[in-house]
Amino acid sequence: MTPASFQMWRKEQAHKAPKTLNEYLATLSAFWTWLRKQSRVSVNPFELVERTDTRGKERVQRRALSDTQVGQLLQAAGKNQLAYMLPLYAGLRRNEVKTLRWSNLVLGESGGLLRIHAAVNKNRKEQALPLHHELAKALQQHKPADNKTDDLVVANGVPKMKEFRQDLAKAGIPFLDERGHRMDYHALRTTFITRLSTMKVHPRLAMELARHSDMRLTMKTYTDAGQLPLREVMDTLPGFGGRTDSRIDSRNLDPTGQTVSQPVTDSREMKTKNSLANTGESHRDSSLVTTSHEKSEWRREGDSNPRYPFGVLTLSRRAL
Repeated sequence: MTPASFQMWRKEQAHKAPKTLNEYLATLSAFWTWLRKQSRVSVNPFELVERTDTRGKERVQRRALSDTQVGQLLQAAGKNQLAYMLPLYAGLRRNEVKTLRWSNLVLGESGGLLRIHAAVNKNRKEQALPLHHELAKALQQHKPADNKTDDLVVANGVPKMKEFRQDLAKAGIPFLDERGHRMDYHALRTTFITRLSTMKVHPRLAMELARHSDMRLTMKTYTDAGQLPLREVMDTLPGFGGRTDSRIDSRNLDPTGQTVSQPVTDSREMKTKNSLANTGESHRDSSLVTTSHEKSEWRREGDSNPRYPFGVLTLSRRAL
């Protein structure tokens, strides 16, 4: 297989989602990277193959539940309540909930700690997460008295899609909203991460609690913009009232917003009696300047920039 043959094959896979095609490319490139590390090939020819653009082509778009809908779902969940609380309160994935054991938990009165092994964690890192006190209380109540440390926490398993949609129907929550965004089990993790944003948690903290290695994944993919308090933010923004140019009087604006000009008086009525003249007592203390002004030619009455003859201007400079 060559990069050209892969791209030709990819064009024929119109029935597959762009995200799936990108996963094929990532797997193929990872294999060739391994071959290069083993000195079996000199280069990875698939490193330069561009990924498929997924913008606007997502087959599955998830949404987050509101706080009211979360309460309705947990109330209607029955035996599946704990399986729903784990992704809603801790952001666990399906496989993490499915394989969670009591040995991974440290429960206390005010909360607890959840350890996720690297073999289960998607980022292949050993991580410990603090537990919300409501989730820790539910785990303590659910924990059997004769349990073993290796026993599964969710003994009855994670509900599959059919059962999950039944619980949604009991809670009065539609599977698809008006935007066409779906509510499935993984969307409960989306709800957890979206709630971090709505509660104004710092993005770096949100990324750590979500156990992501890329903040863009936390802020974009796993944050439902429809749940963000955009209206509340706009209502709290200060306006610009009182900060406009004070030289513009709103009373002089006509309905079209144009400034109404004042009538122009006869130019002959405009006099310059108060203009600084080239005579008077203001020049008595400076004989040199007075002499210069007397020999200068004024441009017009009231002009403060006289036209000095060359000789007078030279004399003034030498005097200074």
